[in-house]
This record gives sequence, structure tokens and C-alpha cells, in this order.
Amino acid sequence: MDERTIAIGDEDMKGIPDRIGVSGGRHKVRPNIGAARSGLINVLITDHAAATEMLGVLESEESATSSNNEV
Repeated sequence: MDERTIAIGDEDMKGIPDRIGVSGGRHKVRPNIGAARSGLINVLITDHAAATEMLGVLESEESATSSNNEV
């Protein structure tokens, strides 16, 4: 496997214009969000269930942040 694996560092990867991640399933929701937030991916191909769950997580975080700012 190592003979067929190509790897680059984080900074080199961020210099690539299109960084595409392909992932599916609800169990990948937080890793998908983390990969996007870190800048390691800027395009995500996923399934409907994962995308819907991701939106729910992001909306609940936004709502919690808004509630904390109102206090």
C-alpha cells in the first residue's frame, strides 16, 4: 500500500485550488465539518443524509452561539 500512496503536508495541500473530499454517511458528519473548517477540503461530495445532518449541526451551533452572545 505504501508504494501506491502519495502524501503532502497540510500547507502544501492548502495551496491546491480545488481540494475535494468524498465521504458519505451520518457517522462522517463531524469529520466532514472538521475537514472543511480546517481548510483541508473546499469541496465536499456527500450523500443527502450526511448533508442534512451537517446542516443541522451547523444550525444548532449557530443558534447556541447567538444565544450566548445575547446574555
